[in-house]
Amino acid sequence: MAENLCNNVLELVHQNVAARNLSKNSQTSPGADFLRRKCGKPNGTGKVKSMKRFLSVFRKGSGIHGLISDTTHRGLNKAGAKAFTVGLVVVVVVGAYISAGWSDADVIISGKSSTKVTKPLLHPLICPSDNLTQTCPPKGPIPTVQILDDVKSPSCPDYFRWIHEDLRPWKATGISKEMVERAKGPANFRLVVLNGTAYVEKFRAAIQTRDVFTLWGILQLLRLYPGRVPDLELMFDCFDRPVVKSRDYRGRNSSGPPPLFRYCGDKNTLDIVFPDWSFWGWAEINISPWHLLLKNMKEGNERIKWKDREPYAYWKGNPSVAATRRDLLKCNVSETQDWNARLYVQDWISESQQGFKQSDLANQCTHRYKIYIEGYAWSVSEKYILACNSPTLIVKPQYYDFFVRGLMPMHHYWPVRGDKKCQSIKFAVDWGNDNKEKAQDMGNAASSFIQEELKMDYVYDYMFHLLNEYSKLLRYKPTKPQNAVELCLESMACPAKGLEKKFMVESMVKAPKESIPCTLPPPFPISLSSTGGCRGIVHFNPIQSNCGDFETLHPNIYALRLLAILSLCCDFRVEEKCSVGYEFGHCFRMIFDRWELFLCILKFRREEVGVK
Repeated sequence: MAENLCNNVLELVHQNVAARNLSKNSQTSPGADFLRRKCGKPNGTGKVKSMKRFLSVFRKGSGIHGLISDTTHRGLNKAGAKAFTVGLVVVVVVGAYISAGWSDADVIISGKSSTKVTKPLLHPLICPSDNLTQTCPPKGPIPTVQILDDVKSPSCPDYFRWIHEDLRPWKATGISKEMVERAKGPANFRLVVLNGTAYVEKFRAAIQTRDVFTLWGILQLLRLYPGRVPDLELMFDCFDRPVVKSRDYRGRNSSGPPPLFRYCGDKNTLDIVFPDWSFWGWAEINISPWHLLLKNMKEGNERIKWKDREPYAYWKGNPSVAATRRDLLKCNVSETQDWNARLYVQDWISESQQGFKQSDLANQCTHRYKIYIEGYAWSVSEKYILACNSPTLIVKPQYYDFFVRGLMPMHHYWPVRGDKKCQSIKFAVDWGNDNKEKAQDMGNAASSFIQEELKMDYVYDYMFHLLNEYSKLLRYKPTKPQNAVELCLESMACPAKGLEKKFMVESMVKAPKESIPCTLPPPFPISLSSTGGCRGIVHFNPIQSNCGDFETLHPNIYALRLLAILSLCCDFRVEEKCSVGYEFGHCFRMIFDRWELFLCILKFRREEVGVK
């Protein structure tokens, strides 16, 4: 960076000397010669240390006068001194510009031809003393940014492929204004993005601050990729369960389903899955923004070695939200039975009164195994549980969020039967304690997935690609609704208080991303049915994981993973002895006895599978 700055200053000196006719040959001006001596050669081979020594003059208190006096003493003529002064002023301005955070990062986009785009400068959050502002400041100048050609970006994680599947119901017809309006009924708000500015029209209150932090996250996306998010209009439902039933939109004469965004989906619905609010913080229960929590979780994993942790399965949560959770409590240790589970009820009211001292997620990686079980629908706790490098025992789920479809049973987690939770948990814990190395591998695989493939950069990239692909389906030009208001840092963060404001400030994007978004992978080679029995439950990606290739996976592991999928996805009852690889031949025959299910898992069928 220092060398580039030197070269830029050299060029400016040459231009100023030539413009003022101060020298017949700007290449030999004394000012330029001086900069070459200080910065190095114009071709970028100069030493950065020279530049640091050059800039160190500013820290000695002598300022510009001292530097000019030094150069004059060395024999710099009048013309050169004047030219150098111009260049020096440029250095000061550029330095102040960068240090103040005003500079705009270059945006590089893969493409065939060179184009230019504009993007707004990022401004800091400035709240008045009363902290009550509800208005957005005027837009600043929009600089021109050069886009470089044919720059290959890294590939996105495999779960990004589900963007294509989630939008497939509208691939043939596109999305009309009428379809969007039909999604208004259950929606909490309408979001419109026009020329990089977000507008929101709220319809009804959401649970806690779900809508607030979801909108805050979208605002940060616009700051991270300024000028890159296309114009769009969408409806968002912040409640738990998906509501767009696929059965209501079958047949040739049926109307297209309304596109409705939410946090989770299931195999019977068409809701479009979007990252949940907690990635920017959950103020009501003191859960920090995701990028900070990830770091804390990594440190928490290192506090107690896996072998030194309690050799049981741990769960702590609110059982009142779902019958399946209340059923789980029956697996707790008692005087007559120990199912290898240690289960605790979370009282959030009491916890909030005590300052959340007992709910620090980074301090909960104390047991060798952790249990994930859904609540009223999918649970935000899933990513926090998986982040611990203890094997996660996932009780058969009904719902999925945007990333969980990238997980593989028996590799990232251990599947637990929903109808025999206690026996299944005990069996898993006994197996893990007898096979410690394999159990640790499973815990590390999940933790690595969360740390590497669910880092905040990928959360933003998922949002970017989902919104970008969604906008391509719109068959009309979005406009600002009459009742919509503009979203900006000031209108959202300044009126906020307490943890809500703290988490907003902590999760605020400070500067545009200097790299391009990851490359969206193509759709699955053979589409899954939007209503079929395999949709939403294929956490295991057979094609990309080579599960259909006997040469790349040991046959026993191959059968084991397929059995786990069958038991989770299609209510196929597998004997527990088979679920851990015993009686291999018998288990393998059980798969091929149900060949239609096998084809469904391998994505060769599109119609719904109805095997019980």
